[in-house]
Amino acid sequence: MLSGLQFLDDVLIMIPVCTRTHMYICVCNGITDREIRSCVEQGACCMADLQRELGVATQCGRCAAHARELLQDAEQRHGSPVEHA
Repeated sequence: MLSGLQFLDDVLIMIPVCTRTHMYICVCNGITDREIRSCVEQGACCMADLQRELGVATQCGRCAAHARELLQDAEQRHGSPVEHA
């Protein structure tokens, strides 16, 4: 998160500015990390789910390892059972 600076009544204040961009995981299908996390939050629990719902790793396959990492991250954060198939 970055901060912006503004003056308010001659006092310099910092205002939080969120500039986070989302990383493309699957370039072939234009799928971002945000879309994968959202799909996991909606119940996806394995790569087959991500492939069926989003098309992740259905073209060249270079994104498969990173998509699996996102699944594992979701498991650690939410304690949900995520299959690593």
